[in-house]
Amino acid sequence: MSVVLSLCMILSFSPIFKMPLGGSINLGEALPIIFFSSKYGHKAGVNIGILYGILKIFISFNLPPTQSFLCFFIVILFDYILPYAFLGFSPFFTFKISNVNVSFAIIIFLSGLVKLVSTVFSGIYVWKQYVPSGELIFPFVLLYNLSYILPQSIINLILCFVIDKIFKKSFC
Repeated sequence: MSVVLSLCMILSFSPIFKMPLGGSINLGEALPIIFFSSKYGHKAGVNIGILYGILKIFISFNLPPTQSFLCFFIVILFDYILPYAFLGFSPFFTFKISNVNVSFAIIIFLSGLVKLVSTVFSGIYVWKQYVPSGELIFPFVLLYNLSYILPQSIINLILCFVIDKIFKKSFC
């Protein structure tokens, strides 16, 4: 487990692009969790996803401008814990679909979707107090988060297929 957490952290420390208000595009920080959970099952995968979310909070957490403990808790839960914990559910897709490449493509897409939904919810709840009256927060938060989550998902998918070709083994 420590090797997987270390790989995730190393990959997260090499961002390709950092967003100004949080979020980044990096070289596949989610893939070690997906591979680990596919080999050792969803319980181990969810646990390591939660551990990675907590580790990421301690190492790279930017204190959000929250006005209450509830907002602070929402940021921690929806920006860090839930998106990485969801990666642990990849065995459900690898066992239900016979083509392993398709199953990994689905879990990468779904993990990106879960991260998008959770960060949009967090963004709307936390940042709504800073939006000028009359402005629409949902389109801004959605486009902001989509602008780094979509490229990150595409990079994860490409890296997954590259790793598969290099090892000539169905990792993804």
